[in-house]
Amino acid sequence: MKVLIYAWNIYDESLSELQIKPNGGSIAIKNICEYIGRKCELYLFIGQQKMSSKRLGSINIVDTTRFPDYIDDSLDENECKLRTMCSAFVNVVKDLQPDFVNLHGNGDLARMCVLKCIEMDQPYAFTEHLYIGLKKKLPESDKTIGWEKQIFNIPNIKITAVGTMMKHNILRDYPAVKETDIEVILNGTDFTYQIQDSELRVQYGLMGKKILLCVGSIVKRKNQIQLVHAFEHIEDKKRKELAIIFCGADRMDGKLEDEIKRLHLERSLIYVGTIPNSEMRKYYSIADGYILPSLEEGLSLTMLEALVFGLPVIMFDDTSGASDLADENVTQFIYGKEDQDVANAIERWIDKDWDKDYIRRFAEYFTMERVAQDYLNYYEKRLDEKYD
Repeated sequence: MKVLIYAWNIYDESLSELQIKPNGGSIAIKNICEYIGRKCELYLFIGQQKMSSKRLGSINIVDTTRFPDYIDDSLDENECKLRTMCSAFVNVVKDLQPDFVNLHGNGDLARMCVLKCIEMDQPYAFTEHLYIGLKKKLPESDKTIGWEKQIFNIPNIKITAVGTMMKHNILRDYPAVKETDIEVILNGTDFTYQIQDSELRVQYGLMGKKILLCVGSIVKRKNQIQLVHAFEHIEDKKRKELAIIFCGADRMDGKLEDEIKRLHLERSLIYVGTIPNSEMRKYYSIADGYILPSLEEGLSLTMLEALVFGLPVIMFDDTSGASDLADENVTQFIYGKEDQDVANAIERWIDKDWDKDYIRRFAEYFTMERVAQDYLNYYEKRLDEKYD
């Protein structure tokens, strides 16, 4: 089978020309491409900018430098770029003649390319990795919701979702979408369990404390500042026994650290910045649990990594990935949105004895090998339906 995947970008250290910082989405899509590419002939179209052809592991990045720029002085630069890359996509599809096209991630260009697939009668699917939806009013999400409205209003659009609740929410918000047109393919990770000794507990003065990890870019949607406020609501004795380590690129101009300092919590709440993936095992090795305070999230890559290390997860019960982790021996849900609700969930996590071996066995489902095979099975099913 020949597969073409569209992505706005992916993260790999060797792709310095893309100049992006690692994030869960760009790493997850790269892993999906790599593992599918080990099972079939896989090509990757990158939408962010023109790329030269390159072999990256099992991925064939297609050459888009050979296509001319779209020039129209009556249009702004962004619209010209979109038309340039959309035209390049059409030409790549015509040249490669893939059996299936899978478009990952939302945006104007993704929508344009979906419409081109429909126009060309090219078998395709659009994969949603982060769905905000019409019910949640999240900060700085208007553009994303606008993209969602445009793409999910395409008649008979074919969709895969990375979480079961995500599928239900799309169907709730867009009644014209048919349930049979959405397939759930849960994310996975290639992260492996390997305890690494380190001096991190000593370095941060956390000897004898329970440690929660909170991993992800510091942004409003990921809601780390509420976790700072919730910490003050934890019962005194338990609060003294607890520390939270925040890892991730700061995209809020230091507001997280400022709030920690304002509340004089520097000894218990520690922001360590961006940690290379090669170093994350040291942090998982010293942690007792993982907390995901995001107001909305797909099936987070770092959450799956934490499960591989046997760490129980604390998360809101209404995020897109929640229902797929609804095992009381794996996940402690946060019920409600107030600071006290977050504190209550942390206290319940502290009070419970967690079986790390059980959690690691639970995590065995979330492998990249299974993810790749699920996508290929889906492609084959769709092709069988088309050509029956």
